[in-house]
Amino acid sequence: MGNHKTSRLSLGGLIKRVTVWCVSDGYTVDATLTVKPASTVALAGTSVTLRCTTDLAGSEAQIAWVRSPTTSNDRIVDLNCQLDPSFSQYSVHSSSDGQCDLVINNASLELAAAYRCADYSFNTADAQLTVIGKSCILIK
Repeated sequence: MGNHKTSRLSLGGLIKRVTVWCVSDGYTVDATLTVKPASTVALAGTSVTLRCTTDLAGSEAQIAWVRSPTTSNDRIVDLNCQLDPSFSQYSVHSSSDGQCDLVINNASLELAAAYRCADYSFNTADAQLTVIGKSCILIK
């Protein structure tokens, strides 16, 4: 059939072994996320870049970004690293060598969430964005 990938997932202390077959156009794709996003704390109003890179290049270098909780309305970037135009507070930096970074412009408390990058081989990496509001101190 093709190559397969076996992974272990931990769900609430339970460990489950999952085997994934990834077949596309008659060939298999086995990729790895070489740069994974890091959880970040940002000050409201600043820009934040979450980095994600796969070891595939060219047309196979496909990465998507979703915001959690994941619903069909939370896919910010499709597998071709193309930004959904309805998400105007985001932008992407991409390159043909497998890079697809998500940029959160003007971070706000509403944008604080878990973000996930995923590649064509179903590899995923998560990062939590925490946004700290600006505060004022009144001195008498």
